[in-house]
Amino acid sequence: MQNMTLLLLYSLFLTNLLKLLLITSAQNSYLYTIASNDITFNENTYICNLRELASSLSVNASAGGYSEQTVGVPPDQVFGVVLCRGDINVSNCTGCIDQAYGYMTNNGSSQIPKSAVIWYDYCLFQYSNEPINPTDNSLRFLLWNNQNFTDQKFNGWNTNDVIMSSIHSTLSDLLTNVSEHTAFNSEKRFATGMTKQKTLMSWNEEANITVKLPEIYGSSQCIPSFSNNTCRTCLQDLIDELLGSYDGSQGGRIVGVKCDFRYEIYPFFSGNPDIIQLGSVPNTHYRKQLQVHQIVLMLSRSIASVCCCHRPMASAFFWCNCHRCY
Repeated sequence: MQNMTLLLLYSLFLTNLLKLLLITSAQNSYLYTIASNDITFNENTYICNLRELASSLSVNASAGGYSEQTVGVPPDQVFGVVLCRGDINVSNCTGCIDQAYGYMTNNGSSQIPKSAVIWYDYCLFQYSNEPINPTDNSLRFLLWNNQNFTDQKFNGWNTNDVIMSSIHSTLSDLLTNVSEHTAFNSEKRFATGMTKQKTLMSWNEEANITVKLPEIYGSSQCIPSFSNNTCRTCLQDLIDELLGSYDGSQGGRIVGVKCDFRYEIYPFFSGNPDIIQLGSVPNTHYRKQLQVHQIVLMLSRSIASVCCCHRPMASAFFWCNCHRCY
């Protein structure tokens, strides 16, 4: 008994240590870039305006993590938007913007795209020589997290349709609830959530299948200028896109220029989650299957006990363990 207790404590220690390492080792990782084919040359008016734009965006975003700015006049006018993740501090926000600008300009490269979007973990930086559409979120990408796990899919994925449906439903509920909170309960248009560990069960003729689903953490964000409904619609489009191609991955995100969301099996955001979904006992799919199984078993036993060898009513036509009634 003592050895078992020590083993459980050691396991708990390792789990918490892993979570701590994942949080503390998190860096402002580069994610993705979308750039135009139009190239401009360094040391001209447009580049000077872009440099001024980046500086202005960084200063203004320090107040709330979001800024839209325009610098210059046509034909060298440049438009820009930055959005920092809702849970990071001012230093990380401005540092990310400066890092994104440095990456996009290749620290002094002679050729720079006239329009581009660059994403990091902590921020996005978008600039263009044309006005930026205030609602278009078509510039986006889907990214599955396949780096931190020995098994990249949830335990039990591909076991059977019931387990797969339950995992899909759990993730859908979390993302939906977090997006609702983002759109309707957050002035910053940023929210986080988690679902606690739960047990999924499924019964079939061969065996009872039990799967332990780990804690799942999620976050979502919209640009603060979005209305409640516009934010909610933007996030729902992303949720539908991810769930439509979902393959059981334990982490993933869709990141756009107007809204984004992410989920992982470890805490990746600062602070406590805004929403906590409780784990559950064996799911309704399992309970319904079990109830049907029990009813069928009871009926079969009752039928066998009354099975007889005289002609029954036409409506009472059954197969029995002993023989067929006729």
